[in-house]
Amino acid sequence: MTERQIIEDKYPETDLEEKVRDAVAHWQVQHDYGGVLWDGIESIHFSLADAVNTLAIESAGWYSYPSSLRSDMDGKDWRLVITDPSDYYHVVVNCHSILHDNVWTLGTTIYSTNEIDGEYALEHSIGDEDPWIRSMLWSMDLADKLQTSGYDYSKAMDWMRYRLSLLGEVWPVASRWIAIFKNSYRKMFDEDDDIPEQITIAINDWALPVDKIASYRHATDDRPYGVLTISPNAWNRGMKFVEWVVIHELIHAANGPDEKSHDERFKLLSDLAGIPEKYQD
Repeated sequence: MTERQIIEDKYPETDLEEKVRDAVAHWQVQHDYGGVLWDGIESIHFSLADAVNTLAIESAGWYSYPSSLRSDMDGKDWRLVITDPSDYYHVVVNCHSILHDNVWTLGTTIYSTNEIDGEYALEHSIGDEDPWIRSMLWSMDLADKLQTSGYDYSKAMDWMRYRLSLLGEVWPVASRWIAIFKNSYRKMFDEDDDIPEQITIAINDWALPVDKIASYRHATDDRPYGVLTISPNAWNRGMKFVEWVVIHELIHAANGPDEKSHDERFKLLSDLAGIPEKYQD
């Protein structure tokens, strides 16, 4: 078979571009999302939070094709601009979306470029030290920018704000028990706990299996922080239940990735925390 003569450079231009590509690799093929759900957008931003702390969001506006039978618009383009004052290049995640048959089809293009006004991008960049918080700030800023020409995303933004507000209820519990486990773990087991320096608490359903109310993902080489995810449905059962859920997942954090599910060590820490037996499974 004769080789093609087209020259195609498929390699990242910069280390930052490679890092961004790895973070959002899932979205480098097109995906479909139904209706006005924002789970897919939140998920992209939360993955991107592994790679970058700040970014600026720009919208190119809605568009419509001449042959379209839709009464409104066909889609919208926007881009996420990641700029570094010390680097010649900036990294762009360009998002191209088409609305059809009550479905959004989304594709992304990632590239490095020096054709960006870095000062403008820095001035409009949004970030936060906490990964989940910054991903939600990006999602709300994007929703605000896309909310044009009759498209109302106020409910999506209200839902994001509400979930962010719940952090004020869970972080005091989490901070207290992180300190307790760090102080008691070595005394109980003669070894250090595995709680990382940073844990982010995410409040959503889309990252959880259907039958789970919460989960904990351990830190990795690519993601140096743990992720404690809680379903907002946990609040339907009262704040005390939410506290047990948080403590339960923090025990998994302390025991580390080699923990054998709910073993004897998990049981001892659960008893220390006073978790009712029905919430220890």
